Amino acid sequence: MTPETKKKLEELLPTLGKRPGIVLDRLLKHGSVGTYDLGQLGYDQPPRAAQDLKERGVRLKVTRGKHPVTGYRMAIYRLDDEQPILDGTFNGRQAFSKEFRRKIFDAHKSHCIFCGVAVEKSRLQIDHRVPYQIAGEIDLKRTAEFMPLCSSHQRTKSWTCEHCPNYIAKKSAVCKACYWAIPDGPYKHVATRPERRLDLVWRLAEVKKFKRLEAVARGRRQPLNEFAIQILNDAVEKKQIP
Repeated sequence: MTPETKKKLEELLPTLGKRPGIVLDRLLKHGSVGTYDLGQLGYDQPPRAAQDLKERGVRLKVTRGKHPVTGYRMAIYRLDDEQPILDGTFNGRQAFSKEFRRKIFDAHKSHCIFCGVAVEKSRLQIDHRVPYQIAGEIDLKRTAEFMPLCSSHQRTKSWTCEHCPNYIAKKSAVCKACYWAIPDGPYKHVATRPERRLDLVWRLAEVKKFKRLEAVARGRRQPLNEFAIQILNDAVEKKQIP
């Protein structure tokens, strides 16, 4: 790495969010960082932390090493020696300001758009409806193009999108018709599959009813999700649902 490149990376560091900032700081100080190291720092999804840095225009190389505790293979990230900065500049994903985050959270009353659960703002994520890797950067004035997610659904959406056939084809129109982009709208598929999906959460007093549902399904030796779908389908067929 040239002194000039190192200086640019050091200048970038204070402009980064906490997660990508930790990754770059470790890389500059130690030359590499593994998923174990990031896990020790409290990140339960280390690849996402590395992806955040890549989306800011920093190129990384990934090798494999042995996890010091489990012995399993793990990812080790290093700066790309040949071209650590994409196109010579940091033309990566723009960071969300506090004001922008507030607008998105307030618009959805700090609820995850997928499960409808209220989440503390500090633990709520903001994501592009159409992945950044496909649509590129979007004008932050178009707030409808962004949505709030709980950490669980953010991880699920990220993994699903990265393993979707359209992640390679990169057709924005396909993404815009997907459940993972418009769970609150008339989507046509789930990651290109002809499916429909509904994420349900039972809260407070509803938990007792969930346990009854669970017990009946267990008594019938039927998977709970299949049993729940059967009940809903039967209700529709019997016109108990208008």
